[in-house]
Amino acid sequence: MLDRKTLQSLGCWTDYKLDRVQWPQGDSRTLSLHLKAVGKVMYCQQCGSRCNRLHETTVRRTRDLPPFEYRVVLHVPRRRVRRDRCGGPRLEKLDWLGRYHRVTERFAKACEKLLRSASVQAMAAFYELGWHTVKAIDKTRLRASLREPDWSSIRYLAMDEFALHKGHRYATVVVDPIGRQVLWVGQGRSREKARAFFAQLPPGVAQRIKAVAIDMSAAYELEIKAHCPQAEIVYDLFHVVAKYGQ
Repeated sequence: MLDRKTLQSLGCWTDYKLDRVQWPQGDSRTLSLHLKAVGKVMYCQQCGSRCNRLHETTVRRTRDLPPFEYRVVLHVPRRRVRRDRCGGPRLEKLDWLGRYHRVTERFAKACEKLLRSASVQAMAAFYELGWHTVKAIDKTRLRASLREPDWSSIRYLAMDEFALHKGHRYATVVVDPIGRQVLWVGQGRSREKARAFFAQLPPGVAQRIKAVAIDMSAAYELEIKAHCPQAEIVYDLFHVVAKYGQ
């Protein structure tokens, strides 16, 4: 049986300690742990600066990594500090409760490892988490694994559309065919969506593009000519044969 001292040692909730334990009742597997702040030094989550002015405290429910058969719910008194330089009150920075808020940092790391071989839906069902919570963890994992493109070396682009799930919903993807790297993805396949890609490019990148491969889409072609007038437009062989091969 887990006792209070063991739970506190397993917790590793820096600057917080276990105040009260609610053990599961009946068929429930939920172990509710109520924490209290003991650290007097606070840091702003936005800028990391030390703060000593407390604005308010609100209790938030956060999931932690489950021990054994339990489903652990933390009741964390989240402190907001007065930080005028950051535009007003900001949450206190906690190393063990990072950017996810709904789950602890170690729980998020465990989910990230399992998401390499499991779906978001399966992970949500296994840990009894909300689908959107797991999806947010997965998106953050993917962002961290993708390197920033070296825009100074990119001279060629390939732009195409692909279907989202089933039905008539599409997205636009732009890749670097030489470096074999995805550069941008946006929902939709309209001219406005293609324009959004060029709008977010660093200065001077569009002017260095020598050629762009597309699938004979008029929307893509118009935006390429508008932003990269010096670039050659290359139609992919599949669509050329499909349209003129008869």
